[in-house]
Amino acid sequence: MGWTKSEGLEGALARRFEKEHSELLWLAYLLTGDRDKSHDAVVNAMDVNDTSNPFFRNWMISWSRKLVIAKALDSMKSELSASLARTREWHRPEEPENPADHWSLQPDADKAEIEEALLGIDLFPRCALLLSVFEKVSVEDTATLLNADRETIRLAKTIGLEALARALEARERERAASTAIPAVAFGLAS
Repeated sequence: MGWTKSEGLEGALARRFEKEHSELLWLAYLLTGDRDKSHDAVVNAMDVNDTSNPFFRNWMISWSRKLVIAKALDSMKSELSASLARTREWHRPEEPENPADHWSLQPDADKAEIEEALLGIDLFPRCALLLSVFEKVSVEDTATLLNADRETIRLAKTIGLEALARALEARERERAASTAIPAVAFGLAS
Protein backbone atom coordinates (compact mmCIF):
# COMPACT_ATOMS: atom_id res chain seq x y z
CA MET A 1 0.00 0.00 0.00
CA GLY A 2 1.68 3.18 -1.15
CA TRP A 3 1.24 6.68 0.10
CA THR A 4 1.72 10.06 -1.46
CA LYS A 5 3.32 13.14 0.04
CA SER A 6 0.01 14.99 -0.25
CA GLU A 7 -1.80 12.58 2.08
CA GLY A 8 1.15 12.13 4.40
CA LEU A 9 2.30 9.15 6.36
CA GLU A 10 -0.28 9.77 9.09
CA GLY A 11 -3.09 9.45 6.54
CA ALA A 12 -1.64 6.25 5.13
CA LEU A 13 -1.27 4.75 8.60
CA ALA A 14 -4.77 5.83 9.59
CA ARG A 15 -6.19 4.18 6.45
CA ARG A 16 -4.21 1.00 7.12
CA PHE A 17 -5.36 0.78 10.74
CA GLU A 18 -8.93 1.51 9.67
CA LYS A 19 -8.73 -1.35 7.15
CA GLU A 20 -7.30 -3.74 9.78
CA HIS A 21 -9.44 -2.44 12.66
CA SER A 22 -12.10 -5.14 12.71
CA GLU A 23 -9.55 -7.93 12.42
CA LEU A 24 -7.40 -6.42 15.19
CA LEU A 25 -10.47 -5.91 17.36
CA TRP A 26 -11.51 -9.53 16.84
CA LEU A 27 -8.00 -10.76 17.68
CA ALA A 28 -7.99 -8.73 20.90
CA TYR A 29 -11.51 -9.97 21.74
CA LEU A 30 -10.53 -13.60 21.25
CA LEU A 31 -7.52 -13.07 23.51
CA THR A 32 -9.39 -11.23 26.28
CA GLY A 33 -12.94 -12.51 25.92
CA ASP A 34 -13.97 -8.98 26.88
CA ARG A 35 -15.22 -6.41 24.35
CA ASP A 36 -14.18 -3.37 26.43
CA LYS A 37 -10.65 -4.65 27.06
CA SER A 38 -10.27 -5.60 23.41
CA HIS A 39 -11.39 -2.15 22.25
CA ASP A 40 -8.96 -0.48 24.67
CA ALA A 41 -6.11 -2.74 23.51
CA VAL A 42 -6.65 -1.76 19.87
CA VAL A 43 -7.00 1.94 20.67
CA ASN A 44 -3.85 1.87 22.82
CA ALA A 45 -1.90 -0.04 20.16
CA MET A 46 -2.84 2.53 17.53
CA ASP A 47 -1.73 5.44 19.70
CA VAL A 48 1.61 6.06 18.02
CA ASN A 49 3.22 9.43 18.60
CA ASP A 50 5.90 9.34 15.91
CA THR A 51 4.39 8.35 12.58
CA SER A 52 6.32 11.00 10.66
CA ASN A 53 9.40 8.81 10.19
CA PRO A 54 9.06 6.60 7.07
CA PHE A 55 11.10 3.85 8.74
CA PHE A 56 8.33 3.32 11.27
CA ARG A 57 5.54 3.14 8.68
CA ASN A 58 6.30 -0.43 7.58
CA TRP A 59 7.34 -1.43 11.07
CA MET A 60 4.00 -0.26 12.50
CA ILE A 61 1.99 -2.00 9.84
CA SER A 62 3.75 -5.34 10.31
CA TRP A 63 3.73 -5.10 14.10
CA SER A 64 0.16 -3.84 14.59
CA ARG A 65 -1.04 -7.34 15.46
CA LYS A 66 1.78 -7.79 17.97
CA LEU A 67 0.98 -4.45 19.59
CA VAL A 68 -2.66 -5.46 19.96
CA ILE A 69 -1.57 -8.81 21.41
CA ALA A 70 0.69 -7.13 23.97
CA LYS A 71 -2.00 -4.65 25.03
CA ALA A 72 -4.68 -7.34 25.21
CA LEU A 73 -2.49 -9.65 27.31
CA ASP A 74 -1.45 -6.78 29.56
CA SER A 75 -5.11 -6.01 30.27
CA MET A 76 -5.67 -9.44 31.82
CA LYS A 77 -2.55 -10.30 33.79
CA SER A 78 -4.37 -11.67 36.85
CA GLU A 79 -6.82 -13.72 34.77
CA LEU A 80 -3.93 -15.18 32.77
CA SER A 81 -2.07 -16.01 35.97
CA ALA A 82 -5.05 -17.91 37.37
CA SER A 83 -5.57 -19.76 34.09
CA LEU A 84 -1.85 -20.57 33.91
CA ALA A 85 -2.12 -22.20 37.34
CA ARG A 86 -5.08 -24.31 36.14
CA THR A 87 -3.16 -25.31 33.03
CA ARG A 88 -0.13 -26.41 35.04
CA GLU A 89 -2.39 -28.59 37.21
CA TRP A 90 -3.92 -30.33 34.18
CA HIS A 91 -3.02 -34.00 33.98
CA ARG A 92 -3.61 -36.73 31.44
CA PRO A 93 -3.03 -40.41 32.03
CA GLU A 94 -1.02 -40.70 28.81
CA GLU A 95 1.15 -38.42 26.73
CA PRO A 96 -1.11 -35.89 24.96
CA GLU A 97 -1.54 -36.41 21.25
CA ASN A 98 -1.34 -33.35 19.03
CA PRO A 99 -4.84 -32.95 17.54
CA ALA A 100 -3.40 -30.90 14.68
CA ASP A 101 -1.93 -34.15 13.35
CA HIS A 102 -5.40 -35.49 12.34
CA TRP A 103 -7.67 -32.48 12.36
CA SER A 104 -8.07 -29.38 10.27
CA LEU A 105 -10.52 -26.53 10.24
CA GLN A 106 -13.47 -27.23 7.96
CA PRO A 107 -13.68 -24.71 5.11
CA ASP A 108 -17.37 -24.08 5.82
CA ALA A 109 -16.80 -23.13 9.48
CA ASP A 110 -17.89 -19.53 9.84
CA LYS A 111 -16.41 -16.79 11.99
CA ALA A 112 -19.17 -17.05 14.62
CA GLU A 113 -18.58 -20.80 15.07
CA ILE A 114 -14.84 -20.34 15.38
CA GLU A 115 -15.32 -17.47 17.83
CA GLU A 116 -17.72 -19.49 20.00
CA ALA A 117 -15.39 -22.49 20.00
CA LEU A 118 -12.33 -20.38 20.87
CA LEU A 119 -14.08 -18.43 23.61
CA GLY A 120 -15.13 -21.74 25.18
CA ILE A 121 -11.47 -22.54 25.87
CA ASP A 122 -9.90 -21.52 29.18
CA LEU A 123 -7.95 -18.26 28.86
CA PHE A 124 -4.33 -19.45 29.00
CA PRO A 125 -4.71 -22.38 26.57
CA ARG A 126 -6.77 -20.13 24.27
CA CYS A 127 -4.04 -17.48 24.23
CA ALA A 128 -1.31 -20.10 23.71
CA LEU A 129 -3.31 -21.56 20.83
CA LEU A 130 -4.08 -18.21 19.22
CA LEU A 131 -0.50 -17.01 19.46
CA SER A 132 1.38 -20.16 18.49
CA VAL A 133 -1.00 -21.61 15.89
CA PHE A 134 -3.14 -18.82 14.48
CA GLU A 135 -0.61 -15.99 14.75
CA LYS A 136 2.41 -18.27 14.15
CA VAL A 137 4.38 -16.78 17.03
CA SER A 138 7.31 -19.01 18.03
CA VAL A 139 7.01 -21.12 21.18
CA GLU A 140 9.79 -19.04 22.75
CA ASP A 141 8.07 -15.73 22.00
CA THR A 142 4.70 -17.12 23.10
CA ALA A 143 6.32 -18.19 26.36
CA THR A 144 7.72 -14.70 26.84
CA LEU A 145 4.41 -13.01 26.04
CA LEU A 146 2.48 -15.31 28.39
CA ASN A 147 5.16 -15.38 31.10
CA ALA A 148 5.48 -19.16 31.08
CA ASP A 149 7.98 -21.84 30.16
CA ARG A 150 8.04 -23.57 26.76
CA GLU A 151 6.71 -26.88 28.08
CA THR A 152 3.69 -25.16 29.60
CA ILE A 153 3.08 -23.38 26.29
CA ARG A 154 3.21 -26.72 24.44
CA LEU A 155 0.80 -28.27 26.96
CA ALA A 156 -1.55 -25.27 26.76
CA LYS A 157 -1.46 -25.35 22.95
CA THR A 158 -2.40 -29.04 23.01
CA ILE A 159 -5.22 -28.40 25.48
CA GLY A 160 -6.45 -25.55 23.30
CA LEU A 161 -6.25 -27.57 20.07
CA GLU A 162 -8.11 -30.48 21.65
CA ALA A 163 -10.84 -28.21 23.00
CA LEU A 164 -11.17 -26.37 19.69
CA ALA A 165 -11.33 -29.62 17.71
CA ARG A 166 -13.96 -31.07 20.07
CA ALA A 167 -16.09 -27.92 19.94
CA LEU A 168 -15.97 -27.61 16.16
CA GLU A 169 -16.54 -31.34 15.64
CA ALA A 170 -19.58 -31.16 17.95
CA ARG A 171 -20.86 -28.16 15.99
CA GLU A 172 -20.35 -30.07 12.73
CA ARG A 173 -22.31 -33.06 14.13
CA GLU A 174 -25.12 -30.69 15.21
CA ARG A 175 -25.20 -29.13 11.76
CA ALA A 176 -25.28 -32.55 10.06
CA ALA A 177 -28.06 -33.78 12.37
CA SER A 178 -30.16 -30.68 11.78
CA THR A 179 -29.91 -31.02 8.00
CA ALA A 180 -30.57 -34.77 7.91
CA ILE A 181 -33.98 -35.77 6.61
CA PRO A 182 -35.82 -37.70 9.32
CA ALA A 183 -36.73 -41.30 8.50
CA VAL A 184 -40.37 -40.44 9.26
CA ALA A 185 -40.44 -38.25 6.11
CA PHE A 186 -39.95 -41.38 4.02
CA GLY A 187 -42.34 -43.55 6.02
CA LEU A 188 -39.40 -45.60 7.31
CA ALA A 189 -39.94 -45.04 11.01
CA SER A 190 -42.78 -46.51 12.99
